[in-house]
Amino acid sequence: IPIIIILFMRRRGEVSFPALYWLFSAFIFACGTTHLLEAVIFWHPIYPLSGLVKAITAVVSLATVAAIIRIMPDAMRLPRLAAVNAELVRQAAKLAESRRRLEAAQAVSRLGDWAYDPITGGVTWSEQMHRLFERDPAAGAPADWAAHLASYGESGQAAILAAVERVGREPGQPAEIEVAVPLPGNRHAWQRITVHAGDAPGRVWGTAQDITRQKLAALADERQRRELERINHQ
Repeated sequence: IPIIIILFMRRRGEVSFPALYWLFSAFIFACGTTHLLEAVIFWHPIYPLSGLVKAITAVVSLATVAAIIRIMPDAMRLPRLAAVNAELVRQAAKLAESRRRLEAAQAVSRLGDWAYDPITGGVTWSEQMHRLFERDPAAGAPADWAAHLASYGESGQAAILAAVERVGREPGQPAEIEVAVPLPGNRHAWQRITVHAGDAPGRVWGTAQDITRQKLAALADERQRRELERINHQ
């Protein structure tokens, strides 16, 4: 039993009140040794050794009782498993609600987010990112960083890589760029991308907002301005 307790502690890594585990292990070992010596005394009268082991057992027993008394108030304050599970469920529901609200806000503002982890090589996309590229969210995010960059075409790739290099030099300063994005049906849209440094070397994340309407409005205003200038010069 003491071996099992010690193995449990080592494999678990972190347990509450580890001293109590050690005391219980020592007490059980001392009790077992006492019983073993009682059996041996039947053939060999080793009473002094038996008395010594009993004295050690008594000391360990008293130490264990003292530790239990000292630890009891802290142990009583530990949350019950049912309460912990209920809190986890509540936090999970709260997180899911926050995620739904974020997705709703992103849909209204046509803003998506993405992240890249060089350790795993994985890329994550929010649901709105799929909508910006007119992709089915069920298909999942791009398989890797190269596939993510390929979504932006050649000119977009170069701009994003330059922005990533910039935030690598100055992690506290996000980099903002505007790129044309290829869409199905030989169409294009415009995105404003903000790149941020992640919480570990090489990690980056960013947001992408559709600004196609603003770009088209600006082009229309520019055409109108040029037309007015042409008329005024006639």
